[in-house]
Amino acid sequence: PGWGLLPASKSVWLPSGSMPSLAARPLLWRVIEVLLAHGGAASKEELVRGAWEEHEYHPLRHDSRLHVAVHKLREIIEDQPALPARLVTTEDGYRLVGPVRVVGDA
Repeated sequence: PGWGLLPASKSVWLPSGSMPSLAARPLLWRVIEVLLAHGGAASKEELVRGAWEEHEYHPLRHDSRLHVAVHKLREIIEDQPALPARLVTTEDGYRLVGPVRVVGDA
């Protein structure tokens, strides 16, 4: 049960047995890295500052591209992207739902 991350190959392994790679999608992998760096949950500000390396967060400027990135990531890691079970929305950002296993160094 559960799902996991393989940082060395920037891949995700899913309960279905598939292992989609995010190596060619560095921004999506950085979103995951920021979530991991914050204990599995991060605010929109933390995600924008970390994944896009922005110095300041402004909702009108950054929320749209964050939503697009999360949507694309959900299309890859979710069984039903419209009903997310692995990357869920929180009050101020997003959270990975597990059990999530990280194999190797994050």
